This record gives sequence, structure tokens and C-alpha cells, in this order.
Amino acid sequence: MPPAAKAAASTTPTPKKFTWDQIKDHRSKDDCWIVVQGKVYDVTSWTGRHPGGDVILTGGGRESTALFYSYHPRKVLPMIEKYYIGDVANYDTYYTYDSPFYATVKNRVDEYMSQNNMTRDTFVMYFKTFLVLSCWAMSYYLGMLKGYSLAVVFLGLCHAQIGINIMHDGNHGAYSSNTFLSWFAGFMMDLMGASSIVWLHQHNIGHHPNCNNSDDTHKESERLNPLAFDPDTNSGYPFLRLHPRHPVKPWHRFQQFYFWILILVVLFKWFINDVRSVLSRRYSLVKYYGITEWEVTRLFLTKAFFCLYMIVIPFMVLPSVTKALVQFTIFMCVTGYAFVLLFSVNHLTEETSHPSFNTEERDWAKLQVLTSSNFANNSTFWTWFSGGLNFQIEHHLFPGVNHTHLPKISPIVRQACKEFNVHYTEYPTFWSAVASHYTYLRLLGSGEDLAGDKTKTKTTGKNTKKAKQG
Repeated sequence: MPPAAKAAASTTPTPKKFTWDQIKDHRSKDDCWIVVQGKVYDVTSWTGRHPGGDVILTGGGRESTALFYSYHPRKVLPMIEKYYIGDVANYDTYYTYDSPFYATVKNRVDEYMSQNNMTRDTFVMYFKTFLVLSCWAMSYYLGMLKGYSLAVVFLGLCHAQIGINIMHDGNHGAYSSNTFLSWFAGFMMDLMGASSIVWLHQHNIGHHPNCNNSDDTHKESERLNPLAFDPDTNSGYPFLRLHPRHPVKPWHRFQQFYFWILILVVLFKWFINDVRSVLSRRYSLVKYYGITEWEVTRLFLTKAFFCLYMIVIPFMVLPSVTKALVQFTIFMCVTGYAFVLLFSVNHLTEETSHPSFNTEERDWAKLQVLTSSNFANNSTFWTWFSGGLNFQIEHHLFPGVNHTHLPKISPIVRQACKEFNVHYTEYPTFWSAVASHYTYLRLLGSGEDLAGDKTKTKTTGKNTKKAKQG
């Protein structure tokens, strides 16, 4: 090496190394670090100007590579280098993000959206919001104040539609380019009787980066999510077995029957578990960022508000306590069915894959496709009613894209999957997806293999049976 080069090399500072114990404390608006591909970035000065609003805080103090890549165009990647402060000591990761498939599909979608000036702001989104909220108000008046049972069924559907068509986009920062509108759309979760804080950690941080993955081998670690673990895989266990890695219990052989009864009480479960989760500052293995005392107080205030308008007022104005109780029970059951079922059929079907610690495939983008399934993509009704959840593959690859754009980018994703031989699953109708979900529950309950799982494991090294391409 020439003397000049040696001198330059000797003056180059060695990147500072940070442990996860050091990183995990930097997860508030006033002190926010994120980790992308083993590099640590101090983005504190950017949190107040972030176009996605407070969504940036969900990545604070934790592994946030998947969150960063999936929410941002590739042109943004070099822009964060100015916030670089060092590296993670002994960094390891479950996923890879540099595959030709991911680069291709992301570049093509980014280019298409840029050329067509596709932003988060769409007339359809705002019109749907107006229509859903108007229908909710009308059905609330007729159902909970006047006592019409048919109206309260409609109220349950509308309540679920607020979550599916408004809240979901809001908490992904996809509802609007106006950060307040996106925040308020996400806050609808709280007004519905649930919690946007819990949803952000369970759904955005736990589920999306690690879809259907049950690698909980790092559960005793102090690290804040370098593990590949989807908390939804533990949902309902031991009553339900929703992942092949879970031990089979004797009662699971009947889960395809009693699952439909459990849905009836899921909203009651959420109402209680939200409080427990926020007070413990974690959801399953996902630890929370530095939530404030006001956010904790807000949880109790919004729970009280829900009880006021859904329980106290109807009990006061309806002719009897029995009538009010019946109306409330119908409402909770219908909402639970309409909400849970539309999410369940997107990942828990025969054709989806279920990675774990011994899965060979580690390409994050491919796994998003393999662990998701679409349904009724040619149906205007289901695209509207499901809030774009019927384009689940596209949503998981691009969670920050407004759901009204998903049908437009779907052909691009399909083409890339075809070129790179990545299995793309679509069920022709919603009901065929429900039927597959039923079969999925039956197979897992009996301990049988899922023939549609397309990932390989290190223990067998064998491909499972290929399913038909959607």
C-alpha cells in the first residue's frame, strides 16, 4: 500500500459499536435510533418532520430493516446516511433484503407510482371514510338508541369497516399525506374500543416484518425484535393451533368447528388484553417503544368512552336492560366476525407458508409473498369491502401504499413473481378462501402437514408439494 493510502486508512475513524442494550433505550420522539442492516442511525432530528408521522417511532430502539425498506422508495435509502452513528455489535439477522426479486419489484412499483403521481391522497379513500362513518352514525341511532336489531347488525358491519377501511391505512401511515389525518384515522382504533398503541406493536412491528414466522428462539434476549417472530402465530394458543411449530393438543382436532364460536368473543378478549398489554409495555415478545403516561391515560379514557356510547347510553334509553344487552352482544359478535375473518383468510390458508427457525428461505420479500394469499381480485365489491385486504401480497410488500392503489400495482407484482418463480396465491372468491381457512384449521388440528407450504426446512431439505399458481 502506498504511503499516502496508508496515512488515509489510518485516519479513517473506526465505526462505533453499540450493543442492543444500548440501542433499546433510544425509542422516543426526543431520542430515536433505528437499526437498518446492522447500521445504527440517530433520526431524532427527523421525527418531527417525518412524512409518515409518528410511525417512525415504531422502529425506534429496535431492528427496523424490514419496516424501513417496505415503507420507503429505494431513492430514500441513501438519504439516511447522514444520520449514521455506528454499527450494531455482533449483528445477526434472520432475513436478507438484497435479492434481485425484491430490487426488481420495488424499483418497478416505485417507478410506476412516481410516473402516475400516485400519492396517499385519493378521493375514493376520503369518500369511503365519509360513507362508512355516515352509515355507522345512522345504524348506531337506529340500533343502539331505537332498538332495531337489524340496524345493530349493520352497525357491527360498519364498526368493522372503520377498522378495515380507515384505521388500517391510518396506522400504516397510508391514509393521507397529511400526518394528522393519518394519525386520526389510526386513532379510530381507540374510538372503536381497542388500542392503536397495541395495534402498532402487534401488527406493524410484530406481524408485518415477520409474517407467519414462529422463530421465537431469541425470546429470552434483551433485543427488541431482531428475532423473526409474528405474534399472530401465538394468537389463541393453546385453544387454537395456528402454526405448525406449535404442539398439538387433543382438542385441536375440533378447532375447525369451535373456531367460529371463539370469533364471537374476540372483541371482549381484545378489550381486556389491550389494558394488560399497555401496562406491561409489551405484546407477546414485542416490547413497546417509550410510550408516555398520556398515552396510557388515553387508553383508559377511550375505553371509558366506548363503554359510555355502547353500553351506558343504550342501557339508559332502551326499554329494558335485557334489550340493551342483546343489542350490545349482537354488535360485538357481528363486528368480531366481520373484522377477524377478513384478516384470517389472508395468511391462514392451505397455500401459505409458515417459516420458523429451521426454514432455508430467508429472502424477506419472497417470504412476504409466500406467507400471504389474495382473494377475489377481480371483484369490485370485495376490494371495496375488504379495504384492499384481498390484495394482501401487495399490501405486505408495500404497507405504506394507500389500499386504493393496490389493484393498480398488482399486475407489476404478479409479473415479477412469474419472472422469479415466486409462488403467488390467489383464491377466486372470498368464500373459497374461507373454505381453505377451514381446511387449514382442520389440518393443523389433526397434526397433518400443510401441502401448500412452499418453504424448505434445514432438517428435511425437501420441498413440500407445490400448489396451483394464482
